[in-house]
Amino acid sequence: MIIKQSFSLPTAVIIIDFDNFIPGDLTDISSNELEGRLKGLVRSALDESSEVETILIRLYGGWYKKESFTDRASALQQKLAAIKIFPYIDLQTRSFVRGKIELATTLVDLPRVVWHNTLVERDGISRVRIDRTKLTQACEVNKSSCPIKILENFTKKKNKLCKTLSCTVIHKDAIKGVGQKMVDNMIACDFLTITSDFLAKVILFVSDDTDHFPSILLGASNVNDRSRKIILGVYNKSYQEQWGHLFSDLKEIKFKILSYDN
Repeated sequence: MIIKQSFSLPTAVIIIDFDNFIPGDLTDISSNELEGRLKGLVRSALDESSEVETILIRLYGGWYKKESFTDRASALQQKLAAIKIFPYIDLQTRSFVRGKIELATTLVDLPRVVWHNTLVERDGISRVRIDRTKLTQACEVNKSSCPIKILENFTKKKNKLCKTLSCTVIHKDAIKGVGQKMVDNMIACDFLTITSDFLAKVILFVSDDTDHFPSILLGASNVNDRSRKIILGVYNKSYQEQWGHLFSDLKEIKFKILSYDN
C-alpha cells in the first residue's frame, strides 16, 4: 500500500455552499450522516483523477454574526470534530489520501483577513407577495382570519401594528430577517483563485444556487491545463437540461448529479 505523506497545495479542492448542502437545521443530521455525505464527495473527486493525493474541503456559510461564531457554525464545528474522514483509504489505488476540512472564514489567497458579519439580522422582512390566483373565495370572505391575508397585511410596512386587541407589537420588532452577507462573493473569489493559481487536478463545486454559474463559467474558461477537471455537483436533476448548454463548449467542466447518499 502506498502512503502519500505530504499535505502542501491540495491536488483536489471541494467547495461546498453549505446552506445548499445541508439546508435544514443541523440537529436534523447526525455526525455519521454528515461524515457519509462528505466521504461521498471525496469519492466523487477521486473518481475524476488518479493524481489526487491531498484534498481540501472548504465549507462556506454565514459563520459570523458580528465578530462571534453563529450557533450554526459552532454546532458544525462540534460535528466535524466527531467525524473521521482523513486519511481516506482509496481502495482503488491502495493509498491513503490526506486532507482537511475547514470553515471558510478567510479567502484562500488572503488568509490574514477574517470576514466577520457574514450573517446579518435585519428588523422586519420584505413585504410578502401573494399569488392571488391560488387563493379561494373563502380567503376573500374571511380576510380577518385567513393567515395569508393577515401576513400580507402585517408585512406591508415595518411599523405595522399587530391587530390583536391591546397588542402594541409592530412588524419590525416581532419579525427578524436573517440572511448571509458576502458569502457568495467569497465563493466566487476563491473559485477564480483556485482555477487560476492552484495546481488542483480536481475542483468539485457543490451547490444548487445558480447565482454561482457566472463565476463557474468564467473560472472554467480560464483553465489552460486540459488535464484539470472541474465538476459542478448539483442535487437538482433538471439543472443539467436547463443550464448544460452554457458549459457545453468547455471540456474542462461537467455536471454531476449528486444524491444525498453521495
